[in-house]
Amino acid sequence: MAQVVFGMASSRSPLTACGPEFWGQIGERDKQSRRLRRVDGSPITYEQLLAEASPDIAAQCTPEVFAQKHLAMSKAFQTVVERLAAADPDVVVMMGDDEEEYIPDDLRPAIAIYRGATWENIPRATNQADPIAVATNWQWGREQATFPMAPEISTHVLKHLIDAEFDVGDTLTLKAMAHGFGFVYERLL
Repeated sequence: MAQVVFGMASSRSPLTACGPEFWGQIGERDKQSRRLRRVDGSPITYEQLLAEASPDIAAQCTPEVFAQKHLAMSKAFQTVVERLAAADPDVVVMMGDDEEEYIPDDLRPAIAIYRGATWENIPRATNQADPIAVATNWQWGREQATFPMAPEISTHVLKHLIDAEFDVGDTLTLKAMAHGFGFVYERLL
């Protein structure tokens, strides 16, 4: 019988994927974003967020504060890496959002489980004129790689979720690993 030896959750916002020197640019980019969401998942505009934000937040938007927060985040990630290595798991189970990278809108279950024997990590092409894209591109992998999966565990989880009446789908044919999973391989494993 399997035993859970370590559990963790991690943010992987663009701020965790690049240095603090890009954070102000990301904030500027967010002004035009149509993907901003409230905590409950409902859409919100940048202007609405700004109107609702505490005035204290402005004091945190300085290069010095960004550098402090980046250092704290880097130390926290290093702690996770060390604790995961110390746990020495036989299998790592990851959950994350595809963010519309490879799962099409016309076939998007609430939960999708990949049951393939391997998964490709394929670096994406990057617009070299976009400094944020260049800085965060490593999440799609620095080089093409094939990672082993555990389809017997995926199938086990799938069967149990179905028995528990979850809305779940499965696939053997995801084109490549979404950046949220590449983030874990590149940063944490």
